[in-house]
Amino acid sequence: MDQVDFGLITPGKLLRDARIAKGISVDEVANAIKVRKDYVIALEANKFDTFDSPVYAKGFLKLYSSYLSVPTEKVIALYRRFTDEDVATEIKPKPDGIPLPKIVITPSTIAVLAVVLVIGFIITYLVIQFATFQKPPKLELVWPASERTEVNSEVVTITGYTVLSANVYVNDESVTVSNDGYFSATVKLNRGDNQIVIKATNDDNIGKSNTLSVYIRYIPVESQDVNETDVTEEIIPDSFQAKLQIDGGDAWIVFSVDGENKYTQTLQSGFDESFTVFQNLSITSGRGQFTKLYINGELTPLTQNNQGIVGLGCRLVSGEVVCN
Repeated sequence: MDQVDFGLITPGKLLRDARIAKGISVDEVANAIKVRKDYVIALEANKFDTFDSPVYAKGFLKLYSSYLSVPTEKVIALYRRFTDEDVATEIKPKPDGIPLPKIVITPSTIAVLAVVLVIGFIITYLVIQFATFQKPPKLELVWPASERTEVNSEVVTITGYTVLSANVYVNDESVTVSNDGYFSATVKLNRGDNQIVIKATNDDNIGKSNTLSVYIRYIPVESQDVNETDVTEEIIPDSFQAKLQIDGGDAWIVFSVDGENKYTQTLQSGFDESFTVFQNLSITSGRGQFTKLYINGELTPLTQNNQGIVGLGCRLVSGEVVCN
């Protein structure tokens, strides 16, 4: 006979004896108190750990004892004695597999989540800013277009473009960057090879810089000896004429003559100005379709790079105008 000997009658045996005395089956009890049959059997066998918690076990004991007209307080007293009373009320997973406990959202939980989110946002922001600071600014040259260049002029104009927020230095000399990101710098060359270093840094000079080096060889044009026996002396021009026109739309222009910067700005359509050039000129335009350059009265085509920027450099070599 099912019984646990504690020296006293158990709550399960009391209920089982009362049910048998009344001639009631386990199925009838389950249907009457609306619980599962295996719960009724567990109660009679004193298997109270079958239930989610002591609270559930005592609740079913009260239902069962009330149905059998057994004093509820006596059954609960026996239960407390049998279980040594006040066993922890930890809730276990339900037998049908539904997990417990449930997540309870409290003000403290919300506060902790808010702090975690703020810290995460700050860390993400700092990582992005660090990556931005480490990235060097864009730097590209318009002239010279190649790493090594040979010229006959003592003065050249370095032109290029970068991002608006960058600082640009040519041979450690600060250069102004226009609102369009373009810059130009006039450099005086020494005879022979000259290294020109162009560097772009972020506006606060934090992070990596972008540096380009070009080499320009200056070979001056030597004066020609005149044959005293020549009856006719050839006259070699010492200058040439250049005319700059902007037609059809505004254009951003960098224009220098004999090492002197004339324009680094946007010129409006209708601009027309002529210049006398003794050594060289340099031009860069952001709108080649609106920019026209005439050399000694002839329209001279400008060279376009792969960014759509056009430019040209012209110099006087032995009385001849050479443009490239």
